[in-house]
Amino acid sequence: MSNPLSFTQFPCAHSHSCPFSKEPCPGVCVFADGMQSMHLMILVLDVGRRMVVFENQVARRLLDEVGDHSYQGLTTLLMKRGGTFEDLFADHVKGDSVRVGSRLYGYSFYRSDGFVWVFLLDITERHRLEAIAESVEQMNSLGFIFSAVRHELGNPIHSIKAAVSVLRGGLDRFPKETVADYLEGIEAELGRAENLLRSLRNFSLFEQPEMKAVDLASFFESLKPLVEPDLRTRGIGFEIEVDPGLPLVGADVRALHQILINLVANAADAFQDEPDPLIRVQVAAGEGGASVSVEDNGPGIPEHLRPRIFTPFFTTKEHGTGLGLIIVKKMVTGMKGTIWMEPVLPRGTRVSFTLGSA
Repeated sequence: MSNPLSFTQFPCAHSHSCPFSKEPCPGVCVFADGMQSMHLMILVLDVGRRMVVFENQVARRLLDEVGDHSYQGLTTLLMKRGGTFEDLFADHVKGDSVRVGSRLYGYSFYRSDGFVWVFLLDITERHRLEAIAESVEQMNSLGFIFSAVRHELGNPIHSIKAAVSVLRGGLDRFPKETVADYLEGIEAELGRAENLLRSLRNFSLFEQPEMKAVDLASFFESLKPLVEPDLRTRGIGFEIEVDPGLPLVGADVRALHQILINLVANAADAFQDEPDPLIRVQVAAGEGGASVSVEDNGPGIPEHLRPRIFTPFFTTKEHGTGLGLIIVKKMVTGMKGTIWMEPVLPRGTRVSFTLGSA
């Protein structure tokens, strides 16, 4: 909005009907005064004139953080896949969720006589608890885990057995080159099994996080020289941006190190001959702690695969185990944080997670 609203008077006074009473707007609005003190975020949009005619205090604070109070700004923020408020025909349209900083907001639309009402609610805590419950449920699904492990280990074991059987039957007549090929295949399959066992070992680490106050600025200062040289040899740029004045967060330093190494490695493996590959880590203060994001400008993840990203044994890598991100999620939720993945436009992926203040 270009000018602050008085909140006791709609800017449409004497020219539009009241969304509540359906009578001509009298100017002073007792309804606006009442909504002003509510914790529920409320916005009223005049669809015909494409303008915002009301926002209560909590909605204003949210839009201050977004940095755009305009009708078009709200269209960009809330209407997914290029839709508009004019497209809302039903009286009640269930919205979606939008993340602003480290907070997640759910919202719904109500349309009435040329106005669209938008109600937003902070669902960060509910989402965090749901994520923890989901993680616990996944971790307790031992039957699924063991079945998948049996399958993942079974493939290389069967390949090795077949290769050994062939070698045993023809070792005296095979040329050295053939024997070498079989041995190379056996070695590759053993490496695949070894990689899976290593991932399973990491899966059981940090069952009880050793939480302590962590200075993220110092943590990332020590992390960068451990990660950057290898990325540089692969031609991948690496940047870390840490906001000043970050609060101390509660975290297990070992788990935090493992999380970042894993996310950076995933980002690095995603590149497919991009001209200027870059991984950017951003650390920002958030409500009740801090958020950490690892972003790449790689090819991104297809939309239909995104819901499966944090599923055990799901992988888009040719030789991946599908345990890396579920291990990361387990560690984050073990430190009472939340983690999510989102696409970056025009291309790329961002994985972010939160940490509570110490």
